Amino acid sequence: RILLEAGANVNAAFAGGTTALLAASSVGHAECTRLLIEAGTDVPATDTAGGTAFFWGSGRLAVVQLLCAYGAQREVLPTDAPADCHAWVLETSRWSTQLHHLELLPP
Repeated sequence: RILLEAGANVNAAFAGGTTALLAASSVGHAECTRLLIEAGTDVPATDTAGGTAFFWGSGRLAVVQLLCAYGAQREVLPTDAPADCHAWVLETSRWSTQLHHLELLPP
């Protein structure tokens, strides 16, 4: 919060392309994730390996819900993501878990 108030670049990336949003979501810090999104961070940004905040936050239900509320694209969840994350994504979308990944169902 202090860095944001001081004008820190919310999209600055560390080595490997990790942004503050990716870091906050990966450790399940929903409040930091929300603050960064509201400060204008690039939600669909990826690290150099293509990982998004949704992917890195997939083990934390509160972060997944928050990212989706702010328009993050739902994507593949890792097979080791907790069951509550898989269940929530399934309940709130037209997705199906098959072969340990999510596929969009036809309308």
